Amino acid sequence: VINVASVAAKMGPWGHAGYAAAKAAMRAMTQSLACEYGDRGVHFSCVMPGLVKTEFFNESAYSELFLRHKRRALTAEYVAERIVRLLDKPRLEMTIPSAFRVMDWIATLSPSLAHQIVARTSRPPAPELKATADPAAARLGVEGSPSASTGP
Repeated sequence: VINVASVAAKMGPWGHAGYAAAKAAMRAMTQSLACEYGDRGVHFSCVMPGLVKTEFFNESAYSELFLRHKRRALTAEYVAERIVRLLDKPRLEMTIPSAFRVMDWIATLSPSLAHQIVARTSRPPAPELKATADPAAARLGVEGSPSASTGP
């Protein structure tokens, strides 16, 4: 069983509270199911890709984030090729690109430093803050989200 989450499952970037929580839940679910069914020969993998060039970013609240980081975006074909390899060599987790695993080491040694790096690189410039806030947070009226700043 191969579940596709996101690197946001490891440490949620700015404006992605709901998205990161859902992906973290998928990662935890994959780990739990691997414990429950591993002795029956069932393998579970959680794939955590970075930014992937898809239509998702064309009209989403995250389009500004994509524009700022598109030089690092992966193609869907590349991610799919890596996922297919898990069929022959299953493993519990796979981060794509593997260079993102550096953040795992940083987070292990200093969670605060990892948080500062993610917060700094994911936070948009001040004029874009309202436009890129997490839509889920906006529905909840969380400060800094579009609906919270405009009021009822």
